[in-house]
Amino acid sequence: KQIGKPVTQKPEGQNFAKLTTTQEVKGPWTVRFDKEWLYPLDGLTGQEAQGVFEFKTLQDWTKHPVPAVKHFSGTAVYNTEFSVDQKLIKSGKSHWLNLGEVNISAAVKLNGVDLGVVWCSPWQIDVSKALKPGVNKLTIEVVNLWPNRMIGDGKLPEAQRKTKSNISRYYRKPRNGGEHTLFPSGLLGSAEVIYFTGRRMMPRRFIREVVFLGN
Repeated sequence: KQIGKPVTQKPEGQNFAKLTTTQEVKGPWTVRFDKEWLYPLDGLTGQEAQGVFEFKTLQDWTKHPVPAVKHFSGTAVYNTEFSVDQKLIKSGKSHWLNLGEVNISAAVKLNGVDLGVVWCSPWQIDVSKALKPGVNKLTIEVVNLWPNRMIGDGKLPEAQRKTKSNISRYYRKPRNGGEHTLFPSGLLGSAEVIYFTGRRMMPRRFIREVVFLGN
């Protein structure tokens, strides 16, 4: 039996989503770190001494100039507000919050509605039941990994350390004499609200409208 040659059919439409920016929210973000694990507090005053910082843009904690934030491990709660135009809310369409990049997990609440936890790429969560026209209040509870705090403790006198582990390498200088590499932490990049318009096809054919929250 003769086997025919494979035939490639040109698909209709586009293979990838088209992103259209409709609104940008620049912050700031209020970030409350768990004070139990935010130390040393040397030089901090006011709200910062209580663990509350203002981030004008989303940033990696390990890039922060304050050592207590740079080496923080635990839970930090982000709060911000953003406004959505009535025209952006499309009846019958799913609206999603895309968090860009999260290190390591994020529990999301919008307007007081618990929307669940994201812990892996693409860092998206359905916000359809909570998103509304006008001002929206967003709360994101982020948890990172422990090595950063252990590395920070390694720079402190033993009496000031709060961590204890059998993984002792983080408490010592690396053999090459340099510094331990910190693990990226927090919300990085931009967060965005997206929704789908148009028909879904094979391949999918849709347009995603975007609201940027952050830089």
